[in-house]
Amino acid sequence: MTGVSHRFPTRVIVPSYSGEVIVEVAYGGREQNHRSVISTDSSDRYHVHLESWDTSEWGARRLAYWCGNQGVLAKSLEDARASAAVTLAQVVGEELDI
Repeated sequence: MTGVSHRFPTRVIVPSYSGEVIVEVAYGGREQNHRSVISTDSSDRYHVHLESWDTSEWGARRLAYWCGNQGVLAKSLEDARASAAVTLAQVVGEELDI
């Protein structure tokens, strides 16, 4: 987890997961404060991670960062995209009270 001195979500911090290559990232939410990350590993398995922009340390330390790691496995890129879209929509929907 790398913190930065940006109060609002930033795309400067590129997601990384040990042993995985990032395939794509999608952002959602009112302030683009949630993102789904699709990655693949050496066994050609796809992983879907959900991250949120955390500002809980902003007041004390002026730090914010992407956090979370809901790792879901998918058999194909298409399945990973579908899972990422549903997961991100659920989080954004909850944020918007839909």
